[in-house]
Amino acid sequence: MAGAVAASLGFGVSGAGAEVLTFSGNICGGGTSCSNNEVIDDSYGDIAGQLDVVYDRDVTVGGENRLRAYGSFYSDLTGVAYGGEGNTTGPAEIFLQPLSGFQVTLLGFDLGAWPNQTRNSQVTILNGAGQVLSPSTALTVDGQVHSHLSYNFTSADGIRIQWGPDNYDVGIDNVEFALSAVGPAGVPEPASWALMIAGFGMAGVALRRRSTVPAS
Repeated sequence: MAGAVAASLGFGVSGAGAEVLTFSGNICGGGTSCSNNEVIDDSYGDIAGQLDVVYDRDVTVGGENRLRAYGSFYSDLTGVAYGGEGNTTGPAEIFLQPLSGFQVTLLGFDLGAWPNQTRNSQVTILNGAGQVLSPSTALTVDGQVHSHLSYNFTSADGIRIQWGPDNYDVGIDNVEFALSAVGPAGVPEPASWALMIAGFGMAGVALRRRSTVPAS
């Protein structure tokens, strides 16, 4: 389905690979393990020549604005990214920004609540140009078991995940997406060429058979 949508927008889809941002491990300080509340390195999740991942703790302000990491106590998650400096800030954002020749498909992510208490927030999904793909939806996040949200949005402009205004007591984890190459519309992939050639061959055989049937 994603391929059909992309083709209608003037792109053809190549192979895709799944990626997950887990917000644990060596993702802070230029590739070191994170302490709680440490700023996530702005290179985490980047794929050279294909994708930039941009972290914004509050889309309503400028300046140094990256998300921070925390290891536990957000529901049952073991590593999350959170934003803001309190629970009344603007929405936080993770922007999956494909580079030229690529497109990204958002598959889903988890949200957890700190510290094991039920929290209320909202989630909005936009493309890189600011077009709303999934309108702002109120969400109650259980303090014991995380909430999982599933999507299937594809864009060569990128995908923006926004949650908040409480992005301080609500953290995000396991952001799953797929990255795929795109090309000009109407240019078949090699497998498509093979099927077309085989089809032409079968049509030619059928025509030859019809031409050899004697008239009655």
